[in-house]
Amino acid sequence: MKAITKHRASRLSLAAVIFVFFGLVFIPFITPLLLAVLVAFALEPTVSRFSIRASKRKLPALLILTSIFLALAIPLTGLIINIIRKVKILSRTNVEELTLYKKALGIWESVAPYFNDLTDSGSSGGEMMNKGATQAMAITTATVSSVPAFVLGLFVFSAALYVLLTQSKRIKSAIKELHVLTDAEIDRIIVVIQKSSYTALVASALSGFVQSSLILVGSAIAGLHEYFLVFLLTFIFSFIPMLGAGAVGASLTLILLLEGNYAQAAIMGVFSLVAAIIDNLIKPYFNSRSGDEVELNPVVSLLAIIGAVLVYGLPGLILGPVLTRLAFQIIPILLKADTAETGE
Repeated sequence: MKAITKHRASRLSLAAVIFVFFGLVFIPFITPLLLAVLVAFALEPTVSRFSIRASKRKLPALLILTSIFLALAIPLTGLIINIIRKVKILSRTNVEELTLYKKALGIWESVAPYFNDLTDSGSSGGEMMNKGATQAMAITTATVSSVPAFVLGLFVFSAALYVLLTQSKRIKSAIKELHVLTDAEIDRIIVVIQKSSYTALVASALSGFVQSSLILVGSAIAGLHEYFLVFLLTFIFSFIPMLGAGAVGASLTLILLLEGNYAQAAIMGVFSLVAAIIDNLIKPYFNSRSGDEVELNPVVSLLAIIGAVLVYGLPGLILGPVLTRLAFQIIPILLKADTAETGE
């Protein structure tokens, strides 16, 4: 018996070493791979619903990949074109002559006296705007230079997602054959990951899209013309707890108030309020529909997002809440199983 146990331990140790060296190859792609795993868990029930046989899973997977690619490629293309257009305008025009610069300078001059009283700072509005313009140019350059890395990450994400969606049953069977966990434990963990991924990806993305659309319409009616930037910032902020899309709406409302556009500010404020209400309706609905009843403390969620963004970059807005939610649900399953085995 001891010889069998020793032999099994040796085989597992050797397999672990090989797996570690194999895994090191994929460390540069850890973020797109994690996203692919979570998206695959969220969409696997949908793919299974439309494909009875494994051979028919390829078409739904390709349709999903095409939809995701278009959803990412179209905004990215618009962002790049917008950035290039802005850079060309800046290269031909003096920064101080731009309408945006004049508006920002006017807002700064209206609030600067309050900050000067607090900080005793003697910096003029022009100096502050020039520093901001320099930083904005640096951010723009960094954004454009990161496009190749984004394209590579998108390719890795798409390839991994296709394999996971089309080979999910084989992967599940291979994991069960390892006998690290019982079949019941593996099935429970899969259900937990599916529910958490579905809630985070579908509910959060849909809520963010609806809120961004509302803020976009409000800003258009209020006379703000940076449509793509407003939509993108609102969508990103919609994933951040305790801030949400309301932070962008409130900021735009404040800007309009400082400019003296009180009617437009009122319109923007109404749309921001409606967007906040929509967020409190969509997410609970999807949570109840998926059966995911875990409610994370907002402070824990915020810290998880900050840490995930520092580790994974912008995708951490999605990975942070999902990984935290999974930790709170999977660890108890494993601990209960260990307690049951010890009791026996």
